[in-house]
Amino acid sequence: VTDYRGEFYSLPDRKLRGETLEKYKVKAEKDAKGNIIKHHYPYHNKKGDMVGIKTRIVSSKKFFGSGNTNKNNQLFGQSLFKGGGKFVTVCEGELDAMASYEMMGSKWPCVSVNNGANCEDNIRANIEWLDSFDTVVLCLDNDEAGRNAAKKIAPILGPNKCKILTLAKHKDASDYLLCNEGKVFYDEWWNDSKPFIVSGVATIDDMRNAMLHYRDTELIPLPD
Repeated sequence: VTDYRGEFYSLPDRKLRGETLEKYKVKAEKDAKGNIIKHHYPYHNKKGDMVGIKTRIVSSKKFFGSGNTNKNNQLFGQSLFKGGGKFVTVCEGELDAMASYEMMGSKWPCVSVNNGANCEDNIRANIEWLDSFDTVVLCLDNDEAGRNAAKKIAPILGPNKCKILTLAKHKDASDYLLCNEGKVFYDEWWNDSKPFIVSGVATIDDMRNAMLHYRDTELIPLPD
């Protein structure tokens, strides 16, 4: 892909290490003054071949794609991690995936959908790989679009597979890293990721609570 230029620089404005960019094969370009002006995110097809690049213009925060970056490709970062582990974190953007990876100790799989909150098809295209993990943690943006996307994606993954992390303090994983709050993110990830529950289906905890508090429940007497 011709637009895949630059080096694996660190990104000081995002507080991302050069090692993380090298892990995810994200190249950055600098201008004559040494300022980073572009990021290039590689995308791979189902065979693992790099077939497209998504480029971020730093000054405008706008993206454009070259080659094949469609919804049928692998998730961003998927080619770097073998399936079949305990858990994988799915983010809404490439920078968030890399930030999550760093804040989780640079050892657990973190990936991103390739088309923002409108990502159901991208999830379906890679359901076999996602399903190979014991748990899929959805860490989408804490805004209306991200929350709605999580509600649409969770049923695709299923109640025994999916957990939803609703970020409490910031909008996305990148914001936690920028604010030096990786420990806060880590703790929220472990403590606040909630299992997806099919609407109208009671969990074991729901039934246990109902049994414990049944005496407090107001009952309506029925005629003999």
